[in-house]
Amino acid sequence: MSDRKLKYLEYLEKFPDCPCVKEYEVVEMEAYRWVKRQEGRDDFIPMNLTKDPPQRILDDSDQMCKGFGLSMFLTLRHAILRYQKSLKKFRTHARPQKIEDYGREIALLYLDREDGIAGDFNSDSGHFTFHEYEGVELTDKIKQIFNIFDENGEFVIYQ
Repeated sequence: MSDRKLKYLEYLEKFPDCPCVKEYEVVEMEAYRWVKRQEGRDDFIPMNLTKDPPQRILDDSDQMCKGFGLSMFLTLRHAILRYQKSLKKFRTHARPQKIEDYGREIALLYLDREDGIAGDFNSDSGHFTFHEYEGVELTDKIKQIFNIFDENGEFVIYQ
């Protein structure tokens, strides 16, 4: 791991079993993240620091520290599939609010070795957790934006 200080380290240090501090590694890779891209909203705030975090139970300290990282995906397809699966968990009337919460787009970012560390890779879902270093602005790392929905409100199919 780099000598750089992790953003939100003051929270991570409260969890002695936090794997991101010990086991995560520096990466250089493309990554995908759901984004809202609305003025005044930051798409790169960890779940544990948002005003209204989504209901999610993280039951022990090694899981709790993941909430101070960012959910990302290895491929665009993984990001879309997880989005669809997450949305299906909610009743039809609740889905518009969830879309508002999740965002309507997926950002492609290029993460380099100076941006942070990643771990908790899941090869089935393509999900991983990324912890950025202090001073990193991930908005500046966005290379491309993909729409999740077409003009008819249907999911866009990406190959």
